[in-house]
Amino acid sequence: MPSLTQKDLRFLESFRELLEFGGGLFNNQSFQLPQQESFYKRNFLLLTFGAIHNYAETVYILCKNMRPQAAIVLLRSIFEAYLNMHYLMNVRSNKRLALYVVKDVREHIKIVNSFLSLIKRHPRLENKYGMTTKATLDAMKKKHEDIEASMRSLNKIPITLGLKSLEERAREYDRRIGSKARKGEMEFNYHLLYRQFSSCAHLTPTGLQEFIKDTPEGREFILDQSEKIEPVVTTTFQLYLNLLKYLDKWKLISKDISFKKFNRILKEMNRSLEKRDLSI
Repeated sequence: MPSLTQKDLRFLESFRELLEFGGGLFNNQSFQLPQQESFYKRNFLLLTFGAIHNYAETVYILCKNMRPQAAIVLLRSIFEAYLNMHYLMNVRSNKRLALYVVKDVREHIKIVNSFLSLIKRHPRLENKYGMTTKATLDAMKKKHEDIEASMRSLNKIPITLGLKSLEERAREYDRRIGSKARKGEMEFNYHLLYRQFSSCAHLTPTGLQEFIKDTPEGREFILDQSEKIEPVVTTTFQLYLNLLKYLDKWKLISKDISFKKFNRILKEMNRSLEKRDLSI
């Protein structure tokens, strides 16, 4: 029966300490950000931290219970938010952030249009949940269209301009970073953490294979997957630690803090990971 090794338990405990450290910096605090040019970006950073912290806590719980495949689904979302954060913050203007909002409301408009088409074809479904009445859907559609129009007008965004794909965002970020040693890293992680892990998120045939193995006795279901915990914990630890450093860079952490302890732990985690034969 698979079980957690002493190293797994030690790394999990370090992960828990990091989450407790990060959560303690913002727990039960109210923020009154000055209304300046960076207000929207700083607010976006805090929202991103709240979401990533929540997901990272759940990754910890799943890995502690030897469910790394389920944790990978959340790690994939954490990376997407992390990539978006860097891409949207890496320019002086708020135009990218506005396009991010526009993309979101456009998706909601598509959903509303799908519901409108559905209830036209199947009228009995119109009042199934209250929110799917034609009047409610029309109101939702108008609200989102008004938001889009406002964002485009305030930020001088032409109707033909939209947000780049996630892969293009990764490439654009890599092009703009100053360090040659880090060029291409965001796109590499996009392919590894987002595209490769999509099989777990969408349970494709490849993803389904993760839950079975062939033995001399026959095919078995794999419920406990302790051997795959270390890469998930290490990667989530690193993304979360980098996020805290980024918040500190933007002066959103009011306390004087040191990351030395967690930097040292991350080095140990990465050294351990380098020794593993990782199949993806």
